[in-house]
Amino acid sequence: MNENKGGRPETVLIDKQIAQIEALAAYLTIKDIASYFGICERTFYDIKNRQEEVFTAYQRGIAKARIRVGSKLMKFIDSNDLNATTLDATKFYLTHQAGWVKTQEMNVTTKDVTPQPMKAIVNFSKPPEIANLSADEIDKVLNES
Repeated sequence: MNENKGGRPETVLIDKQIAQIEALAAYLTIKDIASYFGICERTFYDIKNRQEEVFTAYQRGIAKARIRVGSKLMKFIDSNDLNATTLDATKFYLTHQAGWVKTQEMNVTTKDVTPQPMKAIVNFSKPPEIANLSADEIDKVLNES
């Protein structure tokens, strides 16, 4: 049994709020979600750590959004409909929401040093959550969203 140590009581999110988190996670950062609920970012992290269903809803919302974006990108690739706007929007989302990182090649020269070309490296630091799913499981996830 926890003793009340004074101060504010712990914030506990109800089912409706947890459902909202799943929907918001596709579009907003944790800081923005916390603002939406009128709490500070640290409080949201505490809730996410305390309430497993909040953590799960947040992760599921992010995964669904990444699946939607990846699915759209694959449709564009399959149809050869890759215009600059589509690619820019996809790259923006994957970089800013999915945490993907692209490292570009650079040639650096200084006095008395022979330039050495560097290879471009694409580092997908956060692989999509669907990486280990079968095609049927991916279809099922896409149809749920």
